[in-house]
Amino acid sequence: MALELSLDSIKDMKKAEYIKTFKNKAAWKKAKAAIFLVDYKLEGKKAVIAIPFKKENEMKLEMKRLKKEKLHLIKKSGGGTILFGKNASGEREAKIEINIGGLKPEVLILKGSPLFDKIKVKIQAIQVGEAIDDAVASAGEVDPNENLPEDKFEDVAVDESPDELTEVSGTYKNTSLEEEITALASKITLAFKEKIQPIANSIKTNAATKEHIQQTNETSELINSLKEKFESAGDEIKNKVGASVDRILELVPNLDKIRRKLGKLFETGIQKPNDKTGQLLEVKNLMKTISDSFKESVQNVILPAAENISYTSEHLKQIDTLTLKINELKQKVSQLSEEAKTSVEDNFKKLLGLLSNLETAKQRIAKIIKAKKISHPESADQQNNSGTNPIESALSTADELNDSVSESVTHTLDNIWDGLNKLRDRIASLELNKFE
Repeated sequence: MALELSLDSIKDMKKAEYIKTFKNKAAWKKAKAAIFLVDYKLEGKKAVIAIPFKKENEMKLEMKRLKKEKLHLIKKSGGGTILFGKNASGEREAKIEINIGGLKPEVLILKGSPLFDKIKVKIQAIQVGEAIDDAVASAGEVDPNENLPEDKFEDVAVDESPDELTEVSGTYKNTSLEEEITALASKITLAFKEKIQPIANSIKTNAATKEHIQQTNETSELINSLKEKFESAGDEIKNKVGASVDRILELVPNLDKIRRKLGKLFETGIQKPNDKTGQLLEVKNLMKTISDSFKESVQNVILPAAENISYTSEHLKQIDTLTLKINELKQKVSQLSEEAKTSVEDNFKKLLGLLSNLETAKQRIAKIIKAKKISHPESADQQNNSGTNPIESALSTADELNDSVSESVTHTLDNIWDGLNKLRDRIASLELNKFE
């Protein structure tokens, strides 16, 4: 029975098996979606893995399992739709739209191109929707395979077999104009819902950013492309898709109005005084990032280590990362207007209070690591000068944050205090004070 690529099968595959299975054009011919893993450990080297799926929802289910079971780093994993055809130069090309996972398009293109070159396919990629949030949330992940050599499959021969991928039904080469227009209309409708409306709201609250200019320009380009395709269509197609196109064109005046307002806000290339509230948005986003990182560190790094007293230097790095982010927050808050500072003052003070707790926790973990190395624990009578348990104090801070933090940050803090409770119980039950 022929091998198939899956998150489970690749775990035990040898390089030769993987390449042979990857080059199965029949699988790619039916593929509507794919999962991509970069820097995946394959026979002691970092490799790029591409797994085809017949249906997009099957790919998404597997990506959710990958996240839950931590089968690979989120920032180096991405899933999305894939469409084969030929580019303007006549070369076979795959257009990839990453919609889940933190893998950045430029990384996929850089590291994935050598693999796809072996089957004479060029790859293009963009990142949309949930994937953008995943990229931000997973940016701080530490890669255990970082120091492995990179395998660019230079010993793999180029596939000279007949070109089957261009025969795929539904590729962008053979896709009907009607389908292209329908797909564009759907994409633009989604852009208005997920991007343009929030941008309009940000202008009303003086929280617009320069990134919003790029997003509105991209949507405008999509609309221009839709117009061109619609105008080139025959009457039969126009009759079928005309209503959808008309609904989108009715939104163009609103988009133009938003673009003009953004242009005025940033026409000098320098933020206006009222754009200080844009910085307030950055502060709130950073608070959310700190909350996410804190939850991730406690639940997925420090807490598991407490089970068998397996603290390592990686745990110290986690604390250092949190400390750096809080210090970055301090700098950004200092640049706010007095009015903006007042709006985040309470939550900022509570987050700032974590610094001393993080430093104390760092010192205690460093002691444990040192004691384990020399197998000579220090006296249990030796207590921290403050007499305060950093976990207890951090727990208290997290509870207070939950009571007063803004809704967006509260959502990210849901499990922090639960994790801290568990961590505190672990520490108590294991009598870690023997190492102090």
